Amino acid sequence: MAGQVRHLKVKNGRFYARIAVPAHLRQIIGKTELVTPLGGERRAAMKALPAAVAMLQRQIATAEASTAGDRQAGPNGPITTADYGRAVWQRYTAALAEDEAKRDRLPSVDAIEVEQDKLMQRAQAGQIALADPLAVLDASLDLLVMKDAQAFDQSARQAKLDALRADLTENRTHLVEHEIDAYLDRHSLTAPEGSAERATLAKRIMRAEIEALQRTLERDQGNYGGKPADPIVTPPAGNPEALQPVKIRVRIHNQ
Repeated sequence: MAGQVRHLKVKNGRFYARIAVPAHLRQIIGKTELVTPLGGERRAAMKALPAAVAMLQRQIATAEASTAGDRQAGPNGPITTADYGRAVWQRYTAALAEDEAKRDRLPSVDAIEVEQDKLMQRAQAGQIALADPLAVLDASLDLLVMKDAQAFDQSARQAKLDALRADLTENRTHLVEHEIDAYLDRHSLTAPEGSAERATLAKRIMRAEIEALQRTLERDQGNYGGKPADPIVTPPAGNPEALQPVKIRVRIHNQ
C-alpha cells in the first residue's frame, strides 16, 4: 500500500508528500508538518515524490539557516582560521544528514514487494499485453526504478567521490563552489574569487565531502561507526552547537 512509502501521505484518495517540521523550527515555519499535493494518480504521485520531498527539505533547511546563532549582522568580515574548521565540520555533518534523509526516501523491500505483487496481478488479469515487449517494459518501469534506486544512488556517490578526489589533486573546485558561497553568506564572511582564502576554504570543504562520502559507502555495508581519517575533519573546539547536523524527523501514519 502507498502508506508504506516514506514521506507519502494518502487522504481521501489523494496523494501528498509530507515532512514533519523539527520542533525548534515550528514557530518560525508556523506548522508542525509541511505538505504538498501530488494528485490522485498513484504512479504520477510516486514519480513526483522525490522532487516534492526535496523541495520541502529545502524549506526546512532555509528555516534552519535563518536561526544560525553565529550569523553576523552588518558588512561581511574576513574569514578566519576558526571559520575553516567550522566550515569543514558543518559540511561533513550536513552531508551525512543529507545521506540519511536520502536513504529514507529509497523504496523499502516491502514497498518493492507490493509493487511486484501488483504487477503480477495485472499480468494475471490480462491487463498487460505480455506478447508486446514495449507494453511489458512500460508496465514494469515503476518496479525497475524502485529495484535499481539503491544501486543507482550508490553509483552516483562513488562517482562523486572519485571526481572530488581527482579535482582535489588538480586544484579544481567547481563541485563545491555552491557550498562555499552558501557558507560565506550564512556566516557573513568574505573570500573573493581567486583569493588564497577561498582556495583554502574550497579544498577543506572538498576534503569534508570526501570523508562524508566515504562514510556513506560504509553505511552501504551496514557500518555506521566510521570516523574521519582526515585530520582536518574534526569538531571545532569550544563550539558544541556546531557539532549538531540538521535532523529531519519523519513520522509516517497510514491514513
